[in-house]
Amino acid sequence: MRTLSLTSFLMLAICLHGCGGGDKPADSPADGGATTEGLDDPMDSSSLGAPGEMPSTDPPAANETAAANEAPSASSSGSAEAASPDGSTLNYVPEDAVAVLIVRPSKVLSNPLVKEMITLMDQANPREKVEEKMADFADEVGVKPEQVDHVLVVVDKNMLDMAPMIAAGGARPSPVVVVQLAPGVSSQLILDSVPQGESIEIAGGTGVTTPDGGVLFKVSDSRLVYSSKENLDSVLKNASSGKVKAMVSKSAASDLALAVDLEPVKVLLQDAMKQNPNPPGMVMTMVMPIVTQLQTLSLGADLEAANILEVNVSTPNVDAAQGVHGMLNGFLGMGKQQYEQAKGEIPEEMQAMAKQLVDGAELSTSDTIVSLTLPRPENFEKLPEMLKPAFAEAAEAAKRAQKRNDIKQIGLAFHNYHDVYQHFPAVDSNGEKDEAGVRGKGLSWRVHLLPFLEYAPLYEKFNLDEAWDSEHNKALIAEMPAVFGDNPEGKTSIHVFVGENLAFNEGKPGARIRDYTDGTSNTILAVKAGDDTAEIWTKPGGLKFNAEDPFAALGNIGEVFMVLLCDGSTRDLSKDLDKTTFSNLIQQNDGNPVDF
Repeated sequence: MRTLSLTSFLMLAICLHGCGGGDKPADSPADGGATTEGLDDPMDSSSLGAPGEMPSTDPPAANETAAANEAPSASSSGSAEAASPDGSTLNYVPEDAVAVLIVRPSKVLSNPLVKEMITLMDQANPREKVEEKMADFADEVGVKPEQVDHVLVVVDKNMLDMAPMIAAGGARPSPVVVVQLAPGVSSQLILDSVPQGESIEIAGGTGVTTPDGGVLFKVSDSRLVYSSKENLDSVLKNASSGKVKAMVSKSAASDLALAVDLEPVKVLLQDAMKQNPNPPGMVMTMVMPIVTQLQTLSLGADLEAANILEVNVSTPNVDAAQGVHGMLNGFLGMGKQQYEQAKGEIPEEMQAMAKQLVDGAELSTSDTIVSLTLPRPENFEKLPEMLKPAFAEAAEAAKRAQKRNDIKQIGLAFHNYHDVYQHFPAVDSNGEKDEAGVRGKGLSWRVHLLPFLEYAPLYEKFNLDEAWDSEHNKALIAEMPAVFGDNPEGKTSIHVFVGENLAFNEGKPGARIRDYTDGTSNTILAVKAGDDTAEIWTKPGGLKFNAEDPFAALGNIGEVFMVLLCDGSTRDLSKDLDKTTFSNLIQQNDGNPVDF
């Protein structure tokens, strides 16, 4: 493990939650994600609550707190694990909690629809694969994301009070984070992954210190609590019945549940408003009148439920609730108007689903509570199939953008190389001579750019005094950096032009920027040619320049092709470009600079 970040549990779960949800029978609970009833994957007895029943929001009876509802503590049966192995993680929510967030990675990742969405995302951006990120997560944290049943994060009043100090760059207090692993997954795996973690005994149990000064405490074989060392003992002993705990318990079994006590948040915002009575941004100006009328906010999001989103806000009285309802209804109406204007841009196969979501969004008021619900549309399980064209288009756009970024990185590497050696690398050596005055036996300019592309370890593997196809160097062909392409045979179609009187030519030293007398912004340094021109990336040489037909060397380029100019910029050129103009762009000192 490289570095441990407990909030990575939270961030990963939130990101994955946005991928989608699975099939749900038509008789799903009408109140969306606000109950555990009917869930196919109820939490086990060591997590949020017993299967099939709502977690209790009532204060624990005096004779029950130590036996069942009290969190593990030093005073319970001599060990933290023996104290309450079946207790709810909600018992770690203190009475003065300002916000509680619960996310459930294992539930989301086990959903077939989510798996399909992940596959689509990986296809759209193969260099940033979700599965690889999850593998990195497992390497960093010690367990796989799907082995995390749920994560509970608590922000208390003390942390909120320190918000101005945090914003000013001061100390950052740690939230309370409870990690509940799936049955059979050992919490020791996470403890063992903490870099340079120091074992400590505290609160009647064991834990390890973390690099940020916090403590990871082993509550049981499958549960950990993270907190500051000073706060840990009170966290473990807490068994409160505060309003934030009561609110979040109603949607605790959802994919994501959030509860916020807005009263202390309003105080913080009002203080900020006094310092800046004209807050920046139109949104803040529009939202503040609503926020001042709210007391609490709770949210449940579950893409398996009848209502995939349910938001409830409480107000001080019925009149305030009606006022908030009116303001929110105005926002909702604006959103629906914007949808009507933009719906033509939505793929045809998704328009019916989008209309259901927009038309189904409903605001309601009950006494002092204002609620917003978003229904799960029909055929939601077909969402990945509907999104395939959009993902394919996004994949092409991402591929083009990545190619452009790769070319720019190569251009930057060329210039950094020049800063060090006062010339560009030669096409067939590093441009340097040995004691006998003989240049390197032959490695591509691409190899010699490796240290400037953050591939110094790979560069050091090459035997520079051997040819590219020596037994040793040939073994490194398979390690071609992605910046040159993704050909499985280690071939690339990123080339320089070679020929007499050109900046690059075989057997000659690398060019200097001062040799580009036609101007660095008027001369091609490298080109992304057709795939049929692909060559082993370590092989010296380039595209043979033919002044009469400079396009001949480019192969199948399509309608446009990308070039890297000597100043490091990139341009898309048309295959219909005048041959003479293209020839002038390739020649660095023919006296015919091209004015773009």
